[in-house]
Amino acid sequence: MKGMKATCITLAALLIVLSLCACSNGTALQEPVETEPKTEPADVSGSAETEDVPKDSLEARLSVEDGLPDADYDGRAFHILGYDFTLSSIWTDELNGDVVNDALFNRQTKINDRFNVVLSVSGGQDYSGTSAAAKNSVTAGDDEFQLYCSHVVQMGIDVTSNIYRNLYEIPHLDFSRPWWSSEVEKNLTYRGRAFLAVGDFDLSAPHSTKCLFYDKGLAAEYGLDDIYSVVKSGEWTKDIFYTVTSVYEDLNGDGLRDENDRYGFSLDQNGDANIWIYVFGKKVLEPQEDGSFANTYYDEKLVSIVEWAYDLQFNRPSTYSAASWSIGVDMITEQKTLIGMGGVRHALTYLRDSEIDYAIIPFPKWDVQQEGYYTYVDGSHDTQGVLLTIRDADFVGTITEALNAEGWKMVSPAYYDNALKYKGARDEQSIEMLDILLDGRIFDFGYVYGGFETPASWLRRVINGGSADIASYVKRNEKVWNKTMDKVYKAFDEYEGTGGLA
Repeated sequence: MKGMKATCITLAALLIVLSLCACSNGTALQEPVETEPKTEPADVSGSAETEDVPKDSLEARLSVEDGLPDADYDGRAFHILGYDFTLSSIWTDELNGDVVNDALFNRQTKINDRFNVVLSVSGGQDYSGTSAAAKNSVTAGDDEFQLYCSHVVQMGIDVTSNIYRNLYEIPHLDFSRPWWSSEVEKNLTYRGRAFLAVGDFDLSAPHSTKCLFYDKGLAAEYGLDDIYSVVKSGEWTKDIFYTVTSVYEDLNGDGLRDENDRYGFSLDQNGDANIWIYVFGKKVLEPQEDGSFANTYYDEKLVSIVEWAYDLQFNRPSTYSAASWSIGVDMITEQKTLIGMGGVRHALTYLRDSEIDYAIIPFPKWDVQQEGYYTYVDGSHDTQGVLLTIRDADFVGTITEALNAEGWKMVSPAYYDNALKYKGARDEQSIEMLDILLDGRIFDFGYVYGGFETPASWLRRVINGGSADIASYVKRNEKVWNKTMDKVYKAFDEYEGTGGLA
């Protein structure tokens, strides 16, 4: 214990120094570091592209015109194909007093009334079931579903089945508007074509954003009560993170290092290790000037990232990991970890009613030269696509754009402000951290279209296999994955649409 307390005192001094550096010359702390790329500004946190729309002003959002034509569709059906796990992120059948649920219902009602349509959803299937339904619909040449909204990776895989329309061919879809992720144009478009998009119709993307939870009560015990200043100064790096998480206590004194003890950091072995490639500013594929993508995955930095992540997970007594999807937040709720990895959704589920005084903070940078704080959205979230056999593209574009626009105006503020900021986040500074986190989300073409064994998951495979030898793993697997991507590129290159929009 004495050694641990000494470490904490040293760390407290370090944090104070960093805070003072940030406030040097009598100036206030720097504003949060600008993050690029700015992913999904429309989902929950506003957009730099909409300068006159304050992030937290519902009234201002409601005043933004969507530019859609006045149309009366005479009670026509608009049928959405969704899947069971995320259905509540897009749809509800009735009002129940919950702010998010009721915002979803009111959006549906508003669009039904405005355009004289009847919105409906098909659910009750897993993502493989929705995939089969979409393919069967295209094979039959019918117009059963006007919008397809399901598991991001499965929908990416389905591109090689040639079932999608190029979204840039659909009238009224405007990806420059704040209700669409800016990543659609930046990182999900290949040579002028995009088959999948992320927008504010669906809450699953902010819900599945990865984050860190920080136990402020434990931090105070260890003299670590100034984490916000470090983040805002831009000094929250992997080295500081490593030092901050140097905490271990054998709580029951049995001499065994297990889930009954207290740790500096806790994470899940099922998928959490995947995140480090994005946290530290890399992607599997990078867009090129000609609209194609280059494989930038393997390099010296990747080797260093894997070595660091392996050491963090397995060589430190202050890190606890287990094959449990919620271990990081479980350990937070039991006050057995200072920092736990989880998702934003956990603030609304595990932690909403908890008495733990916690903070939501972003992941650390690789070093102070890294431009911003980054994260990613795990594979459980949805994307949106339009099937090849729709009959009326103008109708589909109008209602799809309206669903996303009204999601930005009505649903996202309810989720972000009422449900998350005021219930899931415990103080104003934590809200500021959440803004930084959500502004730094990365969407990667190689992740979305690369299948369930994309190189983004190779970090987890290597590390949980007891090794840091990413080079050998890449050598064994890259040929197969390159063939997968060749099929994806071919599907984009050979796309012919229907020879003219309906």
